Amino acid sequence: MRSPLPMEATATLLALSTILISSPTLNLPTWGIFLGWAATSLCGKATRAIMGAITRTLFLGACCALATLLIQDLLMEQTAMPMPEWAATAAAILLINPLMIFMGRFKTFAVVPGMFVGFSTVLATHMGGFGFAPGNPGSSFICATVMNVVGIGFSWAGAYFSRPGVLQAKNPNAPDLGGASVVKKQQAAASCAAAVSADTTETSQRGPGPRPEPERQIRTKDKSMIHAGINRP
Repeated sequence: MRSPLPMEATATLLALSTILISSPTLNLPTWGIFLGWAATSLCGKATRAIMGAITRTLFLGACCALATLLIQDLLMEQTAMPMPEWAATAAAILLINPLMIFMGRFKTFAVVPGMFVGFSTVLATHMGGFGFAPGNPGSSFICATVMNVVGIGFSWAGAYFSRPGVLQAKNPNAPDLGGASVVKKQQAAASCAAAVSADTTETSQRGPGPRPEPERQIRTKDKSMIHAGINRP
């Protein structure tokens, strides 16, 4: 039986694994892994809902970046009056960027920062000459998107292998690490609070005056049992 790794160790091992794909031969933008990882972690725990939301917005941002690059090439080469690179880039961004942000009004693409992570990763991959075909918009799109998605997977793996009890065998005789005891104490505390609240409500409805002795003894016994449950290790 092994104890779960601390987050510091898990994150470090995952980060070291990027060295395996960072060779100049592959020419992959491995830094895109860390962008996808950070974007997912900033949204909270790497749950299925969060990973789905960040994946959708990253992909949308990457598609918008691909459209920007294609429009840029079109304005620079395929028009009757070719535009300089800076002007073509500015025109493409002015056209695509508002549309991308507008898509954030829909619930499906509500995580707008994820769009910019995907958008910037594709543009940086293209301008930095990364990918299996440097300078090709399609190559930049594929490589950047894959790296971002791997980063989302790294975020999930880091949280999964650092979670208490994940690497332990599912043995009914395994020692309790404290989680079950905490839950029991919380349930006992909630029961105690409910009993006290009911007692207060009954007193306010009954009005002032002495309470019948048998009922008082029964409630005192119940509260003692509840407190005993709270203090039980």
